[in-house]
Amino acid sequence: MIAKVISIPEFITEKTFLEYMRTSHNLNGIKFNKSNFHKIGEIMSEMEDYAFKWSDYQSVTSRILRSFGKGSPDFLVYNKKHFMLCEFKTKNDPLSPTQIFWFDSHSDLPLGIIIAGNPDYVQEKENLDEDDKSIIA
Repeated sequence: MIAKVISIPEFITEKTFLEYMRTSHNLNGIKFNKSNFHKIGEIMSEMEDYAFKWSDYQSVTSRILRSFGKGSPDFLVYNKKHFMLCEFKTKNDPLSPTQIFWFDSHSDLPLGIIIAGNPDYVQEKENLDEDDKSIIA
C-alpha cells in the first residue's frame, strides 16, 4: 500500500478537519460519499491539470462512483490542480482490514492518511510508504 501519512494537531477532529485544511493549508475539501457524487464530479472536471490516469469526465465520474463504499476514505482534499483522498484517524485508531483492502485496490490514486497526533502508530502497524503525489507538504 502506498499512502502519504500526514500528522496534524491532536485537537483537530474529523468534524473540524476540512476547516483546518482550508485555513491552515489553503486547500478545499468535501466528504467523500455518494451524497456528494455530483459535486465531486464537478470538482474533478474543473481541475486544471489532472494528477491521475483518468482521461475525461465520464471516466472520472464512473471511477468515483465505483469507489464509494466500505473502506473508502473520509474526504477528498483538493486545490485547482491536484487532489488527495484522505482517511482521517486518531493516533489510537488503526486502519481496518477493509480500509487496507480499499487503499490497496486504489493505489493508482493519490491517497493520504491524516492522523491527529503522532503518525508513528499507523506507520508501524501498516508499514506504509510515503507517496510523493501528495498535495499536502
